[in-house]
Amino acid sequence: MLLFGSMFLMIKGQEVPPEWVKYTYGGYFYDVQSAKNVRGLLETVFKQYLLDVARTNLAKTVQTRVEDEALMHKQAVDGRSRTAYVSTIRFSTDVDLRFVETATVYNPQTQEGKAIAFINKSTACQYYEKEARISLSKMENALKVAENYVQAGFNAKARAELDGVVVELEKIATPFFWLSFFGFPKQELEDLLEQRNRLERQVKQRASELQNANRIYLSCTADLYGQPYFKLQNEIKGMLSEAGCSWVSDATQADWVISVVASARNYNSNTIGNTTTFFAYVDAQIVIDKTVTGQRIYADEVTVKGGHTLNFTEAARAAYKDVSKEIEKVINNIINN
Repeated sequence: MLLFGSMFLMIKGQEVPPEWVKYTYGGYFYDVQSAKNVRGLLETVFKQYLLDVARTNLAKTVQTRVEDEALMHKQAVDGRSRTAYVSTIRFSTDVDLRFVETATVYNPQTQEGKAIAFINKSTACQYYEKEARISLSKMENALKVAENYVQAGFNAKARAELDGVVVELEKIATPFFWLSFFGFPKQELEDLLEQRNRLERQVKQRASELQNANRIYLSCTADLYGQPYFKLQNEIKGMLSEAGCSWVSDATQADWVISVVASARNYNSNTIGNTTTFFAYVDAQIVIDKTVTGQRIYADEVTVKGGHTLNFTEAARAAYKDVSKEIEKVINNIINN
């Protein structure tokens, strides 16, 4: 650019050809450059130089307007999500320059050339409106899919679907900014924003409701050589609560009805030197029913071995500690898939 710049007279704006006049109206961003080919370069090279200058100046114009627009919105933030999103995004003029169109004219007799680079605001608006509506449609569909999952008793899948909506909420901020920037009709933009805000409220509310959506009724009995072992039930509940489950005392109000029946049994002992290690097994029968469909989804047994140097009872306690983890894995695998 510096090399070419030294070859020409100062580039200055002149009257544009009649066919370009429409590009200088309010519906366009534009830059026009004109100069005389005083060094006698090839016409194609000369026109390309003018186009490069026009594109560069147009980029500067757009960048300045983008910064002003972002600042204006930042100052207008009122704490509501309806407006706050536009002040948290950094924009690049590379995004907008995808819409740049160009034209050139050259007079061989006078060696004068002109170039224009312009952006049709209406074309840009059509592009970003399409992007915005696609994102809105994805959000609406995701909400419907999530509700279908809820009705089928797959609350975990419903939550995962809503997590995807959060991604769309982040993506949709950009096209809304550019719609405002390129002068999309105010009322239509407000309608789209209202739709976006409504969907956001629905997503957040439903996600909150599903935070502890897997309602579980648990029946758990555990025997430790004739004595009840209540710790098993508490450990299972504690682990599943951390995974987002809630507990109900009425099986008819539950999404899942789970029954665990566990008992301990001696295995053997092993003496090495002065140390004897005792081994015991805990067998846990697990039954999982899905309330909404009345199906028995799982019915099987988990067996875990434990060891201790004190006695069989402590060995069984060690086995119970590990069997609770295995039970939690089984339950999570069923209700979250």
